[in-house]
Amino acid sequence: IQDFTAKVRVQEGTKPIFHKPRPVPYALKEAVEKELDRLQKNNIITKVARSDWAAPIVVVPKKDKTVRMCGDYKVTVNRCILPEEYPLPNAEDLFATLAGGKVFSKLDLAFAYQQLKLDPESEQYLTINTHKGLFRFNRLAYGISTAPAIFQHTMDQILDGIDNVVCFMDDILLWGSRVVVPHKFQRRLLSDLHEGHPGITRMKALARSYLWWPGLDQDIQQHVGHCSPCEAVRNKPAAAALHPWSWAATPWERIHVDYAEIDKQHFLVVVDVHSKWMEVFPTQLTTAEKTINLLRHLFASFGLVKELVSDNGPPFTSNDFEMFLKNNGVRHIRSPPYHPASNGAAERAVQTFK
Repeated sequence: IQDFTAKVRVQEGTKPIFHKPRPVPYALKEAVEKELDRLQKNNIITKVARSDWAAPIVVVPKKDKTVRMCGDYKVTVNRCILPEEYPLPNAEDLFATLAGGKVFSKLDLAFAYQQLKLDPESEQYLTINTHKGLFRFNRLAYGISTAPAIFQHTMDQILDGIDNVVCFMDDILLWGSRVVVPHKFQRRLLSDLHEGHPGITRMKALARSYLWWPGLDQDIQQHVGHCSPCEAVRNKPAAAALHPWSWAATPWERIHVDYAEIDKQHFLVVVDVHSKWMEVFPTQLTTAEKTINLLRHLFASFGLVKELVSDNGPPFTSNDFEMFLKNNGVRHIRSPPYHPASNGAAERAVQTFK
């Protein structure tokens, strides 16, 4: 990315924080060293002899036997970083912009943050401490709490003035125009929209993104109203007033998680309560070990969260899962038994995904 730089700002009077390197499992040591070599060759990091700031690293194995690596800045600069005021778009904003499209293209930027150069004064804050010594990032790094807002602001400036394009961090979507459906195809498309029983609201959202005909909303309501499975699982009114969650002040502060199942395929659904952004991971297993591995990948991409909310399902109540969150400084909040509405953000995200 040319003509733009990222600046990390810290509170005035902040004292540097230095952490020793964490031990790297022997099985991952070679992959970590290869990743360090790749980052150096691409001028993303530079080896330094000393630094007042240093964060240990978080390492996540990938399927291709490489690793994803970032600094655990939660224990260093994220403690004193000044927040970025630029807001991330929420799902409603993106869907409103995309409404009317019929043909979509998605561009996924590889190593997105690492394409944005760091302001020289900010490089010291992003120093990492490894078993191979100290390295300073020359580009924006994953794990910095303000990185999503910084990168979003940059991309919005780059794409400003281009019609029919939206961006959410490292994903760019482009579209064409909506289709008006002839009468003879409407019943079939209603059945397609209703696959998986997503409910009235989700069906309307899907329809408005791709197609239209006169009376579409009423046809959707009637179609769902005559569906016995949908009627059987329709949400019932709450028996008592709910105590609302405190508002998450920044993105990636609190996430809600839950598992969904569609056609014997399981999915881990994660939603950020501030931006309403949703991440979905297909998986054959719903064990605690698999859940931990999926969350490791997520945290390596977006950084660690402060709080994670889940129900009392077996993957979320195991000792291994609790220890994983505790070791990463993440507070685990579980909804009361027999009261799934307390994890409403995840429940709604599952319904939206279905």
